[in-house]
Order: sequence, then C-alpha cells, then structure tokens
Amino acid sequence: MLKLNLGCGKDIKKGFVNIDFKEIDGVDIDIVTDLSKNIPINDRDAEFIYCSHVIEHFSWVEGELFIRECYRCLDQGGRLRILWPDYKGIMTAYVNNDHSYFKKTMEYLNNIDAPYYKSMLDDPLKVVKNRQGNLPPEWHYSDNPYDRSRVKERTRKYTHIIECVDWFVHQYGEHIALYDKDSMSSLLLSAGFKEVQLSNFDDRFDEGSPIRKHTSIYIEALK
Repeated sequence: MLKLNLGCGKDIKKGFVNIDFKEIDGVDIDIVTDLSKNIPINDRDAEFIYCSHVIEHFSWVEGELFIRECYRCLDQGGRLRILWPDYKGIMTAYVNNDHSYFKKTMEYLNNIDAPYYKSMLDDPLKVVKNRQGNLPPEWHYSDNPYDRSRVKERTRKYTHIIECVDWFVHQYGEHIALYDKDSMSSLLLSAGFKEVQLSNFDDRFDEGSPIRKHTSIYIEALK
C-alpha cells in the first residue's frame, strides 16, 4: 500500500510517493501533475495521504474534487491528514489585537523573506550560483517583467498586524479558498470520510517552521 505526500514542494518524505504540481530544481519529486484535476493513483492503492497547505490554493470546486480524489485513492480504513492555515485563529488574534501571535510571522517576513527577495532583485545570478543544488523557483530570477514585479512585492516590510493577516489570507494572490474546522469537516464527511477529528502538530510528518506550527489547523479522517 502507498503513502502519498500531496503538494510536497521541497518537503520530500522518505517512504512516500511525493507528488507536486511542478518540477523543482534539485528536488526528487516522484510525480508531477495538476492536483486540482486529479490524483494519478489507482483506486484504494493508498493507506495514508498527507496534504499540507495545499487545499487553500484551490477554488472551492477544485477543493471538493481534490477531497473526493483523496477518498477514492485510499483503501478502506485508510487515513487522510490535512493541514491548512488557521484563518479563524488568525482573525481572532487580529480582533484581539494580539501582537504576540504575529510576532514570529513578522520576524520571518521582515528578516528572512524580504532580504532574500531583495537579493534576487539586486543580483539574482549571484544568489543562484550560491545555491547550486538547492535552486530557487525559476520565477525568482527570471527577467520577465511580471516575475520581477512578483519578486519586488515580496521585498516589502511588515509593520502592522493587519498586513500579516493579509499575507496569511491572500499569500500574494496564491491563496484562493478559506476553510475553518467546521467547513472542512463538512467537506470531508460529504466525500464519505468518517471519524473526522482535530489533531495537533506531529513532528513525524509536519514541517516545524515557526510560522506554520502554531498557525495551522490539523485534521485527520478515516475512510
């Protein structure tokens, strides 16, 4: 039986079939496919599916199809573990003016993310040369005017917590649909899943970045 890591990006998991939307230089992705359309795995061939911060990139229609595809691929008794941004927690922290909730996010965006993209504007070839074997996505160093504007947008400094909320919700236009615990549970149950339960961070699977660890919702469901 297979274990699937859907939307893996650079998070390659040993013992899993790692599937993503596109090839990444220096990353050994097993299958490249458009997951918003289908999962190229036979019915009931998987015992475990892991999906971290993917479904928010789909429209609601695509998200419903994706969940049904996960259900199709799982064997009876198989388990789905799905993570996405905790939008309710993020918005609650904003309403409560909880600056501490956004502290690590703001530090990451200002001290790591922005300087990286600034270096891509200033001398992209130098950055690419220094990162042989771990190349950034091609659009980071492309001469295309649209790609350059995308890079420039990411050099901004974040000073207000509403800007962090905007980053979580929109992710520069890459996030499309928002879910909370209840809407995701309903989606999973309508696809046929049972025993849908909230989970917690699990270092056996989950990426422990200071942002995602405390701003994600973790749910597991059984077929």
